[in-house]
Amino acid sequence: MTKHTIVCIPKPYFYWSNEFGWGHYRDATIFTEDETKSLHLPLEGRWQKVNNKEEENA
Repeated sequence: MTKHTIVCIPKPYFYWSNEFGWGHYRDATIFTEDETKSLHLPLEGRWQKVNNKEEENA
């Protein structure tokens, strides 16, 4: 199953955390494909697929 994070458009090194807001990838919330279809993005956010290497390093 494909997983996603939310990345900040003007600062692509920031990722969304439901707990902390914008921050480092290690704190990013991981979302399912279904969640990307039903949830609203935060301002300046866009969906980004998580690749296996990123997931292993989280």
